[in-house]
Amino acid sequence: RLAFAFGLVLVLLMVVAGFALRSMSEIQGNLEIMVTKTQTKLARANQMSSAIRDITIMDSNLILLRDEREIKEQVEQLEKVSANFREARAALDSLVVTPEGKSMLAKIDEALAVGTPLNQELIKLALAQRTEEAREFSLKKFQPAVRTTLAAVLTFILHEQDLSKEVHAHSEQRYRQTRMLVNVLAGLAVL
Repeated sequence: RLAFAFGLVLVLLMVVAGFALRSMSEIQGNLEIMVTKTQTKLARANQMSSAIRDITIMDSNLILLRDEREIKEQVEQLEKVSANFREARAALDSLVVTPEGKSMLAKIDEALAVGTPLNQELIKLALAQRTEEAREFSLKKFQPAVRTTLAAVLTFILHEQDLSKEVHAHSEQRYRQTRMLVNVLAGLAVL
């Protein structure tokens, strides 16, 4: 009887250990998704959002500037920020795998297809020192396109944040279940 009881305790401990390891592996996988994938996508989307805002500010500055050196510096900065935006957008192509995420990226691209030529036209007007025309163009055409693009990026960001919350909630639930089961089975093994 003693050997049977001892064997039962060993079996219970092996079940506890196996279940705990399986659950911890699942939780680790969820953490990897949150840290390496979701957070990276969020960082890239926020990088895009910041770049759009920076481009808008720099375009406004271009309209106001008169000094050739300052204009040249502003154009160089615009090129850097635009490259930063393109880098972030390209990175998302390899990170986003779900149809819903790809659809959201397509909406961002659609907004960019409208906004990018408008931005180029605005820069041309500003460089030609056609200040009043550039100001009107910015207010009536470019700014609405910027808002549309930012809204598309924000929709993507909110989607990724929701996914992260879901993974986090699932991991927390799994942790609580594992902790409870390990405690129960360990208590049974001790009895």
